[in-house]
Amino acid sequence: MTADIVVAVVAAVGMLFTAGGVLALAARGRRQLH
Repeated sequence: MTADIVVAVVAAVGMLFTAGGVLALAARGRRQLH
């Protein structure tokens, strides 16, 4: 049970971190274009 919870939390954090990185790169790209 505990291991499943840890894996779920790590996966969720990883997805959020990846999404944040993509949004940051997109924001930088837009700033450079403008």
